[in-house]
Amino acid sequence: MNNEIILNDLEKIILLHIFNYGPESPIYWIRITKDYSMKDVRACFKNLELKGLIEFCGSTISRKFLTSSVKNTIKRKAKPVRGKRSYYCLTKTGKALAKELFGHSKK
Repeated sequence: MNNEIILNDLEKIILLHIFNYGPESPIYWIRITKDYSMKDVRACFKNLELKGLIEFCGSTISRKFLTSSVKNTIKRKAKPVRGKRSYYCLTKTGKALAKELFGHSKK
């Protein structure tokens, strides 16, 4: 489907992570995976944004969005707005590619 888009391993992991857990910040993602440097992660987020697979959602997002950084039980008790970070969401193209990658990763 999207054969013209070439992704490295880290970009695939980030794309699947956002697909599974919702909007995410590069800072939180760096904390989750300590195998990659901050420079590499930020570069991958920028590359994915330039390729049109993710987009900037804003510096604050509502608690209704699932993210990997906060548990659902904490979210129910939390304030309506999360701290200021740069959050990224999937675009339509990104969702389609992530679904394709998710299908291949399950096999």
